[in-house]
Amino acid sequence: QVIYSTQTPYQKIVVTKSATNQDQRLYIDGHIQFSTRDEYRYHENLVHPLMSIEGSRQHVLVLGGGDGLAIRELLKYDDIKLIHLVDIDPEMIRIGRELPILQRLNLKSLSSDKVTTYAEDAFSFINQPGILYDRVIIDMPDPHNEAINKLYSREFYTMIKRRMTPEGVLVTQSSSPFFTRQVFWSIENTLASVFKHTQSYQTSLPSFGIWGFNMAKNDAEFPDSYELTVPTKALTEKTMLASLIFSKDMDKVPTPVNSIMEPKLYQLYIEDLRQ
Repeated sequence: QVIYSTQTPYQKIVVTKSATNQDQRLYIDGHIQFSTRDEYRYHENLVHPLMSIEGSRQHVLVLGGGDGLAIRELLKYDDIKLIHLVDIDPEMIRIGRELPILQRLNLKSLSSDKVTTYAEDAFSFINQPGILYDRVIIDMPDPHNEAINKLYSREFYTMIKRRMTPEGVLVTQSSSPFFTRQVFWSIENTLASVFKHTQSYQTSLPSFGIWGFNMAKNDAEFPDSYELTVPTKALTEKTMLASLIFSKDMDKVPTPVNSIMEPKLYQLYIEDLRQ
């Protein structure tokens, strides 16, 4: 059952619920963004490995994620002083803040005094002068067209690095290392062309299958283990460690660096899905 639907200048947003109301889903342009049955698995993996790395985490930038679910996880950390959320679609931010189903799910995270929202294009926002961030979370749709491709480009990551503290850490959702294997490792390879250190990891999501993430930083190497200091539903220190292991059918393959001048990633995305 559709409980909310709108076509904005940027995308078509649809929220549905099952007959028993046990499963609510968000779709953007026909692509599922989350299911309430397992969204916590995705958002815990997106946020907590990044936040478990030593160093300051007072200033956090979230690019995408207008549903407020990543911010729900971030607000578990009392030492965060400010969170800037950038989403191109003001309607996505509005329903994240006002739609009852999303309010219940994100625990009204977008109304926190720590959170400032910007209805802007992430590429334009990050190219402006401003404060430096300790942690950056990129929660964008998969690179299924050339417009989104730039948000996974070497140029974009270079601009983000300029807006990070020297000890800053970045994470980006990176599609599936199983279904879109070339895409996943091209994102890692592109990050590695900008940052000194990267770390790739993956988890299982019932609604999506195996899903992957990539972190990047420029100072010290990534730690050998992670300490979890906040409550979670699924993630543990052991599963964080296990997520670093890739089976042979998901392991690293040679891939190109993605750039605006040579937009390879969305072409790889189409190619991977055809297979």
